[in-house]
Formats: sequence, C-alpha cells, structure tokens
Amino acid sequence: MARGVGCSTGVGAGEPAVAPDRGGITVIQSSTSHQPPRQVNGVVRFLNVGSQPMDDETFLRILRAEPDNDEVRLAYWNWLEETTDDRAPYVRLMRQRLRLLEQLEETDGLIRTQQPRDEAWINIAFPMRVRSPMVGRCYIKPMPDAAPFVEVGSQVTPETVVCLIEAVKLFNEITAGFHGVVSEVAVTNGAPVEYNQVLFRVSRPSLDFW
Repeated sequence: MARGVGCSTGVGAGEPAVAPDRGGITVIQSSTSHQPPRQVNGVVRFLNVGSQPMDDETFLRILRAEPDNDEVRLAYWNWLEETTDDRAPYVRLMRQRLRLLEQLEETDGLIRTQQPRDEAWINIAFPMRVRSPMVGRCYIKPMPDAAPFVEVGSQVTPETVVCLIEAVKLFNEITAGFHGVVSEVAVTNGAPVEYNQVLFRVSRPSLDFW
C-alpha cells in the first residue's frame, strides 16, 4: 500500500502535528511537547499531549483536511485496532484485502511474463467463464428491441456489463470480471438461470494486448 510522504497537517500552534518515526510508523504529538510516544507490541500508543488527546475525532479532522495523508491514515488504523474499537474487525479485514490486492497485482504481472504462446491450450486448461452469482432471470439485452450488451467477438474488461439478472424484482448488473474476448454466449435473453450457471465464455486476450 502506497504511503504518502507529506506530513504537514496545516494546524495551528499547540494542535497535533504528524511526524514519522524511524520505523515508518506515524507518531502524533503536540508541536509544543517533547513527550515521546509509547510503543506496545511494535505499535505506537498515542498519549495525551499538550491539552488535546489523540482521539477518533482528531484523527478524522486531520484526514478530512489531508485526505491523501496515508501516514496519518495508517496511524489511525493502528489506533482503532489497539483501542479495540468496534470498527477494528472491519479495519483488519480491509487491510487484509489491500494486502491480497497487492499480491494479486504482483501475481498478474508474473503471469503475463510466463504466459505460453499456445492460447488454445490456456483456454482449455484455465477457462474463463462468467457465472451467475444468483438465481433469477437473465437478460442479455437492456431492452427487448436493443442490441445485446455483448456478443461473440466483443472485447470485455473486468468492469464491462455483460447482462442483467432479475431477482426479487431487482435488476442486477453482471460484469465480465476478465480482460478478454467473448467466445460464447451460453444463455438466451430472458432465460431463467441458476446460481453458478455459466452465462458467457471468454477467451484470453493475445499477448499483444498487454
């Protein structure tokens, strides 16, 4: 996760200022106090400094003023976990998700460097299929007399809407989830579909795509 390098808070004298310690963990301290931070289990514990303690609202005030200051944001996450705040489980899961996304990006980069030239083999061994995430009725056209969202030969990205599924009178957009080319439309317009049913098959883009 990228960390911002800016540490100025733009606050007045006596209000909290931000400075990173040697380990890259942000320390919140008063500009008029030289009281050192206390560390427990490698995480900075924020002390009352000057006349103003570091609390939830103080962190949020700084982050509202500097929305790109990831140094303070990291310190805030640590503070929420260390104080066993009710939001701590969510913070832990979101941090885990960010780490997984970083790993996924790294893995995708390695895959592109190792991808065999035999695209037919790849599509057989590791097929890309768009599946229904729910039970409902599938519509591959936005309107009965309109063109389909995609058809065979259409290039798609992970965000490309490929169909709608109606469930409990709600229409849910289904996206491709892959970079590639639609090779098969496996459902007809208005057909009922089951959970995990294959709706589309997608071929991987050629190496020239990358």
